[in-house]
Amino acid sequence: MTLKTLDTIRDFAKVMISLVSGLFATYFAILKFLGADDITKPQVQAIMGLAVWPPILFILSLLAFVFAVLPLQRKLTLNVPQTIIDSWDSARKRKFATVVLGTILLLAGMSVMAFISLKLLSG
Repeated sequence: MTLKTLDTIRDFAKVMISLVSGLFATYFAILKFLGADDITKPQVQAIMGLAVWPPILFILSLLAFVFAVLPLQRKLTLNVPQTIIDSWDSARKRKFATVVLGTILLLAGMSVMAFISLKLLSG
């Protein structure tokens, strides 16, 4: 692995934090634009149970990306190079896993959001 892997993961997570935060607010604007603010409509009642899932998935995705940015505390023995290598490798794997989890949650939220939008448009 390259030495810049942790920097790349951190930079990606920072960008995704901004993106998911914006998408969270945009979701509610899209619902209002599509007419989901009137709960008497039959198409709005059909998606009532699904409408809460995108924000929940976006928040979980946001938390995963925040955990990828946070530094990990670990004790090192500086006179044993293998502990430094093991610590770096462990941090890389953990941060990569949280970024992958955040991306999966984001895509799941966007998929549910697209489904809800299509349901509202089909009327």
